[in-house]
Amino acid sequence: MRLLTAIAIALCASGCSHPVATVHVDVGATFRLAPGEVAAVGDEALLIGFREVLGDSRCPITVVCVWQGDAEVLMQTASGGDGWSPTTLHTGVEPRTRGVDGFLITLVQVEPAPLETPIDPGDYRITVTVEEDS
Repeated sequence: MRLLTAIAIALCASGCSHPVATVHVDVGATFRLAPGEVAAVGDEALLIGFREVLGDSRCPITVVCVWQGDAEVLMQTASGGDGWSPTTLHTGVEPRTRGVDGFLITLVQVEPAPLETPIDPGDYRITVTVEEDS
């Protein structure tokens, strides 16, 4: 638990503008994170932090588009007492999944769905699945 607290403090010190909240999830679970939140997976062997949405070109729900667009999400991961490593995943192009120290992290969804007005960065939520990499 001390490791988790230290890493959460380091995440906040490295640029998060929100208090760090930690959710505990099981391997194989699908879960949501807000900017600044950290997920401790399983017995805290893997930590995943949601930093920000770097780009959002998804098609607004009020428009008919030829292409669905893409949201690019910056996360950070830490495992085995190592420091944070940046991880970027996408919704519309690859990579949507990334392997990290025996786990597969998949970006399932970015919410809210875009409208024709910009989304406030603090309103974003991501849905992620973490599975063992077999």
